[in-house]
Amino acid sequence: MKTFNELKKSLNEAYKFNKDDFRGYRNHVLTLKNRSHRYEVEQAFKKAGYDVYGRDVSFSGDEIKFNDYSKKIGRNEKQLKKVVMDVLGIDIDKV
Repeated sequence: MKTFNELKKSLNEAYKFNKDDFRGYRNHVLTLKNRSHRYEVEQAFKKAGYDVYGRDVSFSGDEIKFNDYSKKIGRNEKQLKKVVMDVLGIDIDKV
């Protein structure tokens, strides 16, 4: 049985994503295979300083939608790929 400190430490550790956690990417929408990871993705973007309530990124079911008019992300695909790599650590070209 884990001690209180071990449980607390495991809750504070970020989930490590890989390309197998995602179904695909198309037109500024990244789709999760398992929608239970939505909370971890949302928290990762929130921790990185992005507005997760629609201004930069929005979440709906198993979809992560990137706002085309976000000042932080922009409409440039290269910038979006860099943001996803920095926040989630995955290359969306390989999803």
